[in-house]
Amino acid sequence: MSEQSFLTQDAEFGIHPFWFWNGEMDEAEIEHQINEMADKHVTGFFLCARQGMTVPYLSDEWFEKVNVAVEAAEKRGMHVWLYDEYPYPSGIAGGEVTLEHKDAKQTILTHHVKETDGGRKVSFELPWGKMLFAKAVPVNQQSGELNWEKAIDVKKFTGNTQSDHIYQKTGLTAYNQRRYFTYDPKRLLTWEAPKGKWQIHCFIEEEIKDFKYYGTYVDPLHKEAIKTFIKSTHEKYLEKAGKHFGKTIKGMFTDETHLLGKLPWSPQLVPYMQEKYGYDIRDHLNKLLYQEKNSAAVRYQYYQSIHELLRDVYHKQIHDWCEEEDIQYVAEVPSARMSAQIYSHVPGGDSAHEKLGRSLDWILKRYFFSLRANPKMISALSSQLNRDRALIECFHSVGWSMTLQDAKWMIDRMIALGINFFNFHAFFYTLNALVKHDAPPSQFLQNPYWQHYQLLGDYVSRISYLMSQGKPVREIAVLDPTTTLWTKMANPFMKFSYAGNDEKEKEQLDRLKNNWRDLCLSMTKNHLDYDHLDPEILANAEISDGTIMLGKAQYSILILPPMTNMEKAAWVKIKQFMEQGGTVIANGILPYEDIENDPAVIEEIGHYFNKESVVLDDFWQGNSTNIVLSHSQYNTYFLRQDGEEWESLHTIIEQKRASKVRFCVENDSKSFLMHHRQYEDGTDLIFLTNQEGEAHFTTLYYPADSTVKQFQKVDIESGKVQALPAALTDDRWKVSLAFSPYQSYLIKVTETEKQETIPNPTNQLIVLAKQDNWQLEMEKPNVLRLADFQLTIHDQACQQVAGSVEAKTFIDQCEDLSKTGNLPVQFSQIFGTPMKMSLPYPLTVTYEKQFEIRQLSANCAVLLDKHAISEGLDIYINGKKLERARFKQQFFYDHNNIVASIEDMVREGENRLEIKGIVNKDWDGVVDPVYIIGDFGVYYHEQTPVLTQIPDKVSSLKQPYPGLPHYAGTLTFITSFEWQGNPEITYHLRLKDLEQVHDVVEIFLNGESLGVRPWAPYDIMVKGTQLKQGSNQLTIRLNNTLAGLLEGKYFDYDQHVLKDVRDVEGNKS
Repeated sequence: MSEQSFLTQDAEFGIHPFWFWNGEMDEAEIEHQINEMADKHVTGFFLCARQGMTVPYLSDEWFEKVNVAVEAAEKRGMHVWLYDEYPYPSGIAGGEVTLEHKDAKQTILTHHVKETDGGRKVSFELPWGKMLFAKAVPVNQQSGELNWEKAIDVKKFTGNTQSDHIYQKTGLTAYNQRRYFTYDPKRLLTWEAPKGKWQIHCFIEEEIKDFKYYGTYVDPLHKEAIKTFIKSTHEKYLEKAGKHFGKTIKGMFTDETHLLGKLPWSPQLVPYMQEKYGYDIRDHLNKLLYQEKNSAAVRYQYYQSIHELLRDVYHKQIHDWCEEEDIQYVAEVPSARMSAQIYSHVPGGDSAHEKLGRSLDWILKRYFFSLRANPKMISALSSQLNRDRALIECFHSVGWSMTLQDAKWMIDRMIALGINFFNFHAFFYTLNALVKHDAPPSQFLQNPYWQHYQLLGDYVSRISYLMSQGKPVREIAVLDPTTTLWTKMANPFMKFSYAGNDEKEKEQLDRLKNNWRDLCLSMTKNHLDYDHLDPEILANAEISDGTIMLGKAQYSILILPPMTNMEKAAWVKIKQFMEQGGTVIANGILPYEDIENDPAVIEEIGHYFNKESVVLDDFWQGNSTNIVLSHSQYNTYFLRQDGEEWESLHTIIEQKRASKVRFCVENDSKSFLMHHRQYEDGTDLIFLTNQEGEAHFTTLYYPADSTVKQFQKVDIESGKVQALPAALTDDRWKVSLAFSPYQSYLIKVTETEKQETIPNPTNQLIVLAKQDNWQLEMEKPNVLRLADFQLTIHDQACQQVAGSVEAKTFIDQCEDLSKTGNLPVQFSQIFGTPMKMSLPYPLTVTYEKQFEIRQLSANCAVLLDKHAISEGLDIYINGKKLERARFKQQFFYDHNNIVASIEDMVREGENRLEIKGIVNKDWDGVVDPVYIIGDFGVYYHEQTPVLTQIPDKVSSLKQPYPGLPHYAGTLTFITSFEWQGNPEITYHLRLKDLEQVHDVVEIFLNGESLGVRPWAPYDIMVKGTQLKQGSNQLTIRLNNTLAGLLEGKYFDYDQHVLKDVRDVEGNKS
């Protein structure tokens, strides 16, 4: 750990956002944006082709732009990572792969059931697809049980039919002008059942339809298709930009590649399972959904085959190519099990998508079951695979109200959970019209807080560097019960959601999942850090002296959550671990399912854990009592426990673990996370974060030995280190820490010859009460957002359709109008196909909005995104056309903003804005708000905008501010307070007005800046010499977000919900 590296921030450790190329991609603008990033200490980016981009993907022009970006980044010492798809998920090469490999379109497995009685002829219509399985099963009329042993194969009774009837007014000769066709093929099964009650079960392989972007998606288990993906994408990058590989270009990112559907499927499974397991899975598909003899083994083999094919066909091929070309491979993907990422040079995940205010418990539960969204799974993989970095893609869909406080809060949580590589979603090249809605926000130069972004850049670089050195102190591993969840038919690509048909089995699955989750979260919230451990990874561990050794990870305690089965290779390692004295703690139930045709494994497990004491029904029925059973020969424990406290588990862990670092909260709040890290030079770092909105007093206990310890607080924002007082009591050091809401500490512990003498703090606290009379100044013009209009459609028959619509695509506006009135439509038909209905373009339309001006502004203009209104439409103000030539490009929040003065077109009283002309396509129309900017206040009278005198005072710093519902930028608030005191000391200034502020603020005292506070705590230090006896002027410069401007919303932190700014009482006229 180098102090110099910590302060200078190597590019490797800084923020690396997705940079969405979603516009016209001007080269000068590309270079400008890279310079903006570098100036704000954003040290790299993932270059992403994204919807809205006008440059043809993978064309020569595309690679020319890529090289412009790479060379500009090289000049600024930045790192570039390539994103391997357009847009996402990865594997289809912008649609090219499925064009070349028609058989590589992804399919899903669907299950269909129909009941019938004997003697009846049943007609069973089914979707069009490949029939894999069709059997009629007798049903026990008393119990309802299915007798699969006496099932009848009815596949031969299926054929095809067509369900749609078509009448067409055309003919092939002059003698006939009417035709009849059928359309839309279906499978049809007709069968007369023998005596008794029957169920017909069919499994069909269906090609996915209407998937995003290309209508289809690739099968990532298709080996030749993935070779084509690499040839079409990776090798083109090598050809065009290969000279930068391993230098400025660091690696390739793959995103969200997986199998879709409730029942994941690929035709590639059939030959693979035939070769590996000796049977045709198509003959046993019923065992995926119904519990029969050897169903557990079939389900295990089904999911394990999916896992192995996805890992080896997709990930290994790309990994091998990247390694050959000296770049790294990072994957952020849903997986069948954790070990899917063994080929990732940087394991990746997708998490942290919340606004401030969610409880820690809510967040941990939300992400727990996702193999890609649970940060602890990603950090565990990084350690076990001997990697230095663990990546999380974060922040997508948090929305435009996201602040730097939100970002820092989520980053702190990720750090505490072991993440050290931050891939922000996203920096948008442009916010031009519709593209701004691509899972926002853009945390880039469009946002008002961008001028202070360097503070976040430095914070991330420093903490990521520190958390990429040394190794985490995690002595505990929790064995993943993935194979147990598989045999309960849980889909791992969908957070282990149930894919079966048995309600009792679903209840058992839920019990297994919740028990696993609660066990793990109880340790997290009690600061007993652990790693998840995939049994397949455990099988490759080295067991030495009672320790499981995997990469950087070393475990002396292994916890088994409730498990119904276990792979033999993992059991062999566990047995070796126990026989060397390792501690194993099993919970709830022990494995009893034989999934690998080796019943000896189950018998051995029972021997080591006193199996005779395990009662299955107790666990399934929730009757477990808190009993601890230990083995006389081994350090093995079985806990018949089913609760949330897990006290027995924690007690055993405390007795067995070597690390004695403890963290205690005075009121036992569960809002804290802790991460402990050790370095080769003997230094310890302990990161502590308060993830909720209450202040707390806490104590950190560190074990004492023969050496003297020094405790220091590392200020990640400034890079400064400050000694902390520590008391030695009995066998441990004690450090007291007071946490403000959302505050974090990084504590450095080192050996020293003599503990530094720390003078008693002389700082005095000044708590400045809430002020109710702030003078207000705005840095830029105020904004009126016009996003709802009265739309009139004039069709060719001179009829009119009218209604209220929001700014969005014309087809979506018509969907709104269809609820209240008729729409003009037209019909068309291709020979032999069904009639299709569409809108009869071109259509003449008028959008109208009224607004009132009570006081004319000397500075009034219309602001638009370039593509806010489609070609063919023009703006009229009070009946006068606003000529397009009047618009000039001007950065207001984006470089694609255009502005036109309308001072000569508006008047006091009622004003009318109209947008009139022709729409030609579904995505035409007024697709984004129209803004009026100027020196005025904005209020609403019964939803009608009213422009009046610009506000110059507010009574509170809590947003939204009266008269400024849509303002986005910097606001200055000025007040004064009285002070009498000692000018020789330093004061700790706390402003009660900032307790409900979560934006970036710069604080000035008597005209002198005291510093910028981008997040909590908003307290600041002030020297007595900066204060005046008597009256002092206090100035707050606040940078808000784009939420009010782009969405017309503000975030209510008390209720944790977005609200319409027009409904705020202070904004009503």
